Amino acid sequence: MSKTKFQTSDSLLRDVIERQSGNLEKGILELIQNGIDAGADEIRIDIGTDYVEVLNNGKIMDDEDLKSFTIFGESRKRGTNSIGEFGIGRGQIMPFGNCMWHSGKRKMYVNIHKFLGYQLRSSKVNFKGSRFFCVLYRKIGTWDRNYVLGNLKDMLLPNGINIYIDDGLVKPAITIFKETDKFDGFESSRIHGKIFANSLYVCSIPNSILDYNINVKVKPKLNFARNAFISGDEITTRLNTFVRECNTELLTNKKDRDIDNHEQIIRALARGAIELTDEIKEKKLIKSAGDIYYTFNELNGKKLFFSERNMYSDDLLRRGYYVVLTELSDYLAEIICEYPGLNYEVMDDDIKEFASIGYHREISIEKLTPAQKKNFAYALEMNKVLFLGKRNLLIGESDIAKAWTDGYSEVILNKFLLEKKSELLEVYRCLCHEYSHNDDTIEEDYHNTRFFEEFHSRIYNTISRMQGLLKTFTPANYKYKYPDLF
Repeated sequence: MSKTKFQTSDSLLRDVIERQSGNLEKGILELIQNGIDAGADEIRIDIGTDYVEVLNNGKIMDDEDLKSFTIFGESRKRGTNSIGEFGIGRGQIMPFGNCMWHSGKRKMYVNIHKFLGYQLRSSKVNFKGSRFFCVLYRKIGTWDRNYVLGNLKDMLLPNGINIYIDDGLVKPAITIFKETDKFDGFESSRIHGKIFANSLYVCSIPNSILDYNINVKVKPKLNFARNAFISGDEITTRLNTFVRECNTELLTNKKDRDIDNHEQIIRALARGAIELTDEIKEKKLIKSAGDIYYTFNELNGKKLFFSERNMYSDDLLRRGYYVVLTELSDYLAEIICEYPGLNYEVMDDDIKEFASIGYHREISIEKLTPAQKKNFAYALEMNKVLFLGKRNLLIGESDIAKAWTDGYSEVILNKFLLEKKSELLEVYRCLCHEYSHNDDTIEEDYHNTRFFEEFHSRIYNTISRMQGLLKTFTPANYKYKYPDLF
């Protein structure tokens, strides 16, 4: 039985060329990589609106290099410490324009729009190094050019090589905070969340929650497009561990409230992106259904309720129960499974059964004492003057709420707020509070960003008139305006 070797179609070759890079800067990055592999110590990049030029002073391309260069998938770099390996990266720049390589006395021309191949010519000029020049198939605007330049600068971490873009030396200021024989963790004012391999950008840091970068100092296994690490490879596995160590180390060095997004950190712990160290266990990261945060150690061994903020969770919090926001429940469950040392008892019961709320009811004015009636007159005047009487003001009784509203037609004040005249400022605050609610808060006392913006706006717009009202509204006034109370 005879054996026949598989053949490669032109359509596959075209796909290999056209679908690798995806953007111009990745194609230019490949040219820079070739210069580094050629031993260059200086690389210059010039980008116009209709051309790209890349020069390096590395080794001149010899016959073997040329043969390898013209056969896709053929590479003299396999098994070496060079950055390149697969012998296909040269195609990343070809989709963008009419290309020319000049090295020594050889010139190679490639225009894949006309022919899926190359043309070799001799040159009288002996170019010491390599020059690449590309006339772009499609011109780019000034904004697009600057965008490419900015991205390209963020993809380079020169290490002992002078790389110039538009005659400006690329030299990002970096601070190394963690170093091993294979990886450097570093911070930069310009570059954030990137992984470099041998000083060239590969991809973003997975599961990163902080602004730092990593340079892989050894040759890793990458995919053909050089934008992802191969899973299961030893270097990739160690890189994942290094990412986790960096996340944990940087997080541990921050103060409790120096982290903007606590939920993001909880998610990172649940995904295993960071380690739950003793230091992190002492940080206030877990948001309650109120305005406080818990540490992992505070919650250890405790009974946990999960709820949105409402009148029932507020009651449990006041009575010393631990009530965590519902949206964190799944994340905490993952963390508890990952770290057996955490021992939380999750209460599946409805928090309404544990809340001490016995009643919320409206009562008649006749049930008020004379002193309460006087203060209710002040409350009615506040409602009329400050809030234009847009909602009816009523009296009620509750064992937990100072006031509540249906969100559109009425506000009910707890009669106990009217015991003393000194409580009138609290009555004013409650009115501002309830008018800031535009939905029913008898069952759900929800406070979001919109609510607090509305609340502070009402305080700001009414506080001066409130001060004037307290000075001018005398007993004679309220007996005249509200005779039914007396």
